[in-house]
This record gives sequence, C-alpha cells and structure tokens, in this order.
Amino acid sequence: MPLLRKTLLLLVVLSAALAAPAVGQAAGLSASFSTSSDWGSGFVGAYTITNGGTSPVTGWRLEFDLPLNESITGAWSGQLSSLGGHYVVTNASWNQTIAPGTSVNPGFQGAYTGTFTPPQNCLIND
Repeated sequence: MPLLRKTLLLLVVLSAALAAPAVGQAAGLSASFSTSSDWGSGFVGAYTITNGGTSPVTGWRLEFDLPLNESITGAWSGQLSSLGGHYVVTNASWNQTIAPGTSVNPGFQGAYTGTFTPPQNCLIND
C-alpha cells in the first residue's frame, strides 16, 4: 500500500510540473520588451520583468535571441553575456529580489544593419 501512495504522489507532482507557466513567464514572473528609441542603425530597448505572484522572487535570468544583423553594445540594470545572437541578462546585486506587484527594468543599447527585429524566444528563469 505505501508504494501505491508514493506512486500517486509522484503522479500528482509530475502533473503540477507539466502545468508550468508558458515561455516568457516563470514562478509569477513575466517579461515584456519595448523600445524607447530607434535611429535606423541602432536602438534603445528594455525589458520589464514583473512579479505577478504573491511571493518575492530572488534571482532572475532573462534569455532572448537577436538576429545576427543586430548586437547589443551596452546594458544596464543587469549583467549581460552573449554567444552569437543568444543573450542572457541576470540580475544585478541591487535588483535581485522582485517583490510581488513590482518590476525591474534591465535595458540595453543595440546596433543593427538592415531592418530592426525585436528579440525573440524570450525565457525568464528558464
């Protein structure tokens, strides 16, 4: 009988894991992108990462892709790393905790040739 209960408990946990939030959201977090400036060869963009949950979230990691004709030349309110067109922004020490109902705004300046394309494949905290 204990084995049956353990198996049922495992199935409940797995079902909850499969019902995880969609891409761009994690544990109450959501991320949205906007541009505040575009001058034909560069842009200023930012993400708003909002905690819509009921508990503080400590530590955040934002990932997104830019086409190869675009690059980020500077960033603020987060630590930036990249490999090819894949970018990762992690929290700074002073904005690592996002309280319920509040947001953080990591931003960046970018350059491009041709046509600007907004970031794609956004992931927040995996």
